[in-house]
Amino acid sequence: MTALMVHETYVNDTEGHMIGESDWYEAWTGNRGELSRALRKEYGGCISRMYRDVRVLVPEPQPGCEQAPRGWRYGVATVGWVFSRRERFEDARGNDPEKDYYTREVWVEVRKQEQETAQ
Repeated sequence: MTALMVHETYVNDTEGHMIGESDWYEAWTGNRGELSRALRKEYGGCISRMYRDVRVLVPEPQPGCEQAPRGWRYGVATVGWVFSRRERFEDARGNDPEKDYYTREVWVEVRKQEQETAQ
């Protein structure tokens, strides 16, 4: 059985600094589509996918098979989403859009984790 593990990083995009981050936790669903829809409701619209550079070891080619020689290959993998929404500062006293609100981004990274099933 496969579980989705989630890590969130919160960013104040208006002022350009990180607010905080979560620990890795298991998502309530194993379906990426359901997870994405729920995160959109909680964190605002999806403005981008999240990417990470990856390195993959290519094994020896099979005899008679044309393939790149064995070695490391580099690429980019999609690992999550970036959500954005205007938020009011917790300590805001007024309703001034310039002073009392900021744009919060939430960078959500998702990984699969294999779970052992009890038999």
